[in-house]
Amino acid sequence: MTMESKESVIRRIVKLEHKMFREIHTNTQGEKCKEREKLFILERKSVFKPLSYNTLKSYLNGLEDAIVEGRNLLKEKYLRMDESSNIKDMKQVDSNLKMGYERSKTQCDVEGPPDNLNSLDEEHKILIQKIIKIESKWQIELKEKYPNIFKTKADRSKGLNFEKYLKSELETYPPLTIEYYFQDVLNAEKEGRNLALEGYEYMFKELNYSSLEEVNKKDADKKTN
Repeated sequence: MTMESKESVIRRIVKLEHKMFREIHTNTQGEKCKEREKLFILERKSVFKPLSYNTLKSYLNGLEDAIVEGRNLLKEKYLRMDESSNIKDMKQVDSNLKMGYERSKTQCDVEGPPDNLNSLDEEHKILIQKIIKIESKWQIELKEKYPNIFKTKADRSKGLNFEKYLKSELETYPPLTIEYYFQDVLNAEKEGRNLALEGYEYMFKELNYSSLEEVNKKDADKKTN
């Protein structure tokens, strides 16, 4: 049996995540909505592009399992990002989503177990902290090397904390995916690679830029004009 290509796995992952994305953004229409969806798809592809096949395949399996269980991993991520969340049952989801996203009434009315969010043991929580430590260093490197891109990006995020975002996302991953992801990050660090840089290089090339240097210069020129 021929192994599925990495590109095919990424396409399937993004397709499922896009479905979850649309379930959250239920009341947006028009060109702005289409552009938002296109940007979401590109950004997610750029996240997955540097990861190994094993990590991606494991996460795809986790997404498929989540759909069978009636879970929306993007919704769970946003809930985790909300420090004030205190979910006792799934009926509380709507009132706890304070990210400004449109919600699906169907999903928000779902009755479920007392806590339908992914639960992890201490070992995997420690792995997540190790991942965050390495990835945070990579983010600092990007800001130092390309300040015009990433300071602007930080301004647009309105103070969104990178570590909080990454932690919230990783906590929705299956335990095996976290283990594979940690190995990807650890191996990259040993090899002197920056996976965040690789992801952004892919994203900006898809936007028809030749390099991050070009984007950084363009943003600098905007500030001086």
